[in-house]
Amino acid sequence: MGFERETTGASRKRLAAASIILSIVLAACSSGSEDGSSNELLGVFQITGSIGDGPVVDAEIRLIDAEGNLVGTAMSDAQANYTFEVPVATPMPVSLYVSGGVDLVTGRAPDFELVSLVNSVGEQTVNVSPLSTLVARASDCAADSSSEKIDELWGALADHFDLGFASSALGNPMSDQIDETNVAAVVLANEALGEMIRRTGQALQADGISLDAVNDTLACDLADGAIDGVTLNRRLNDSRILGAAAAAEAAVRLEVIAGRLEVDGMDATVAMNASIATIMPESNGIDVNDVSIGQSGINRTIETLALLHSVYDDDELSDLISLLDDASPDNVRTAVDSALDAGVQNTVRGLSERLALASDQQLQYLQDGMLEQTNANPPVISFAANQSEVAFGGSTSLSWATSGADHCLAEGDWQGEVAVDGLFQTGGLSSSRSYTLVCTGLGGVSRASTSVNVLGQEPAPEPEPAPEPEPVPDPPSVDFSIDNSVVDAGSSVQLTWSSQNAASCSASGGWSGGKGASGSEVIGPINASVTFTITCSQGNQNAVSFLSATAMGELQISWQAPIENTDGTLIAGVANYRIHTGRVSGQYDDDDLIGGNLTSYMMAAEVGRHYVAMTAINTNGEESGMSNEVFRVAE
Repeated sequence: MGFERETTGASRKRLAAASIILSIVLAACSSGSEDGSSNELLGVFQITGSIGDGPVVDAEIRLIDAEGNLVGTAMSDAQANYTFEVPVATPMPVSLYVSGGVDLVTGRAPDFELVSLVNSVGEQTVNVSPLSTLVARASDCAADSSSEKIDELWGALADHFDLGFASSALGNPMSDQIDETNVAAVVLANEALGEMIRRTGQALQADGISLDAVNDTLACDLADGAIDGVTLNRRLNDSRILGAAAAAEAAVRLEVIAGRLEVDGMDATVAMNASIATIMPESNGIDVNDVSIGQSGINRTIETLALLHSVYDDDELSDLISLLDDASPDNVRTAVDSALDAGVQNTVRGLSERLALASDQQLQYLQDGMLEQTNANPPVISFAANQSEVAFGGSTSLSWATSGADHCLAEGDWQGEVAVDGLFQTGGLSSSRSYTLVCTGLGGVSRASTSVNVLGQEPAPEPEPAPEPEPVPDPPSVDFSIDNSVVDAGSSVQLTWSSQNAASCSASGGWSGGKGASGSEVIGPINASVTFTITCSQGNQNAVSFLSATAMGELQISWQAPIENTDGTLIAGVANYRIHTGRVSGQYDDDDLIGGNLTSYMMAAEVGRHYVAMTAINTNGEESGMSNEVFRVAE
C-alpha cells in the first residue's frame, strides 16, 4: 500500500489501510518524556503506557529484548495501563507483545497480537495498540527499527490516514500519554483500525489468512514509506489482502463519519463511551462522536471510494462520492448518516468479499490504481453548450471531454450517469436550464457547469370558456298543520304535512323519526303542552316548520269568605271575587270574575302548576287587597 502526501483537489486516492484510526489517535497525543530519571542510577528505567484496541484490561505484556530474550512480564490494570522496570543494560530495541485480557468494547481478548517498540533507554510512555502494531511490524518488515524510521512511518500514516487533523498538530501515539483530552480520539481510532483488520480477515477466511497475516501485509505496504499497494518482501495473497482491506477501510470510514462505527455488526458508540467511563471514572460524558471530521477526512474517503469505483461500477459508489464532494465538515455527518441505509451499507461492506474472490486481472487493476493514485490529480473537464441562448422552443447540444475521469454523473436539469466524453441534445426548451457534470477519477472529484438561456415566452393560451353554471335546484318547502292546537289532557292530535322539492323529512320535538315527503300522523295522548318540528331536506338545503299543542286540565280552588273589613267592621256583603292566576310566582297573567256567594271554583287551565291569589269586591264596588298566594296543579 502506499501513502503519499496530499496535493490539491479532493485528495489523492489510495488504499487507506488504517486511515480512520490512525488519524484520530495521532491527533490526540502529546509527546512522552525521556528525562533521565534517577531510576537509571539504580540500573533501571521505567516505561508506562496504555493497552488498547478498545481499552484492554488484565492483558499480559511480554517484554522481549533485541536478542529475543524475555526481559519480564506485566499485566494491564483496571484502567488498561501498565508499568515496567527495564534494566538499563537491556539490548535495544525492546518489543512489547500483548495477549489475553478483556477488550472493554468487544468483551473478549484482542483478536490479533498487539505490538509496540522501545528503541532507547530512558523513562517514557509506550502505548500498545493496533496503530503501534502496524508501525512496529512495518519497521520489522523494513528491518529498520531506528527512531528515524519509526518517525518516518508515523509521518506516512499521519499524512495519509487522518480525519481532518492538521499534521503539524499530530504527535507520536506510541509515546503520548492517554488522558481526557485525547482518549476519545485514541479509542475511536484504534477501534476503527481493529475493525478494518477484522473485516479484512473475515472476507479472507476461506483462504485461511489470519489477522496477523493481514497486519503483516498492511505493514509491509507501509514499510517503504508510501501506501501504494507495493509491499516489501512480497508474498502470495498480498494483492488480495490489500484489495479486501481497501474495501473494509471504505466501509469503516463511512461509519465513522456517520457517527455509528459498527463492531461485530452492531453500533459500538455506546460501548466505546462506556469503556472510556470505566478507565477514566472521573471523566464527564466523553463521547467518541465529539471527535471532529475535517475536510481532509472527507477527501480521503472520496479517494478510497474512487479507487473501488475504478474496479466496480456500482451506482451506490457514485452517489456516495457525489454526496461527499457536496458536503462540508459541518454537515457531512448528517448527510452520510442519512445516505448510509442498510442497502448502501451492505453494498460497500460486500466489496471486501468481492475483492477476496476477485480475479487476478481485477486485483492487478486495483493495484495499478493504488500506485497511480499516489500521483493522480482531479479530473479535468471541458464542458460547454453549443449555444448559450436559444429562442423559446429551440434546442441546442451539450458537449464535454475529460481527462483523468473514470465516471461522470449529470446533475441539475439533466440526470444520470453519462460517458466521460460525449454529446447531448437538449430537445426543445421552454425555460432556461442549468447543467452540471460531476466526474470522478483516482485523483478525486471535479465539477463543471454550463447554462442555456431561453429568450421570449410561450404564447399565452386562449382562455377556456367559463363553464356553464350548474342549475341551482329550487329550495325545499313544507306545509305543516295540526287539527287542534288546544286539547283536553289525555287527548290526541293529528299532524299533517306536505313538502315540495324535498327528498325526505324528519321529526323532532314532541315526535321523532324519519318521515316521508308528505303524510299524516296521530300523536297522543297529549298530557302536557308540546312543540312538534318537521325538517324536510334536499341536499344541503332544509325547510323547517313548528307547531304547538296546548293540553288543558282543571284547576280546583277553594277559600273562606271574608266577614270583616281591614278596620274590623263587618262586611256589608261580597258582590264578587276576582281569581288571579299565573305560571310564575307573583306574576299573574289571567283573572276570572265570579259571584260573591261562592267559596270554591273549578276553572279550565293549561296542564301544569299555576300560582293563585284572590281579591274581594264589596257591594259598594270597592276591591280588597291581594290575598295570600297558593299554587295548584291543573290536571
